[in-house]
Amino acid sequence: MTLLVRFLLLALVVPAPLLAQITAAEYQRRRDALVTPMRDAVVVVFGAREPEHDYLEFSQNPTMQYLTGVDEPNAALVIVKARGSAAATL
Repeated sequence: MTLLVRFLLLALVVPAPLLAQITAAEYQRRRDALVTPMRDAVVVVFGAREPEHDYLEFSQNPTMQYLTGVDEPNAALVIVKARGSAAATL
């Protein structure tokens, strides 16, 4: 087997790293778009709660998913906008 054939076979077996479909910068733009029209404000977005039973499937709150991409139960996003500047904490 030639070196090229070995490389091609290895490329088929070892998957390339997956790239995020939505970048962190896009999530930041979404959060910025949310608070830009507001004056001083505090925005709190709660994620979905952890299912009561471990056999139930977890599904994140769509707003939390849209603004952060975080798929963890019991998460919360707090955005504080004061004097034209906003800071977010997850």
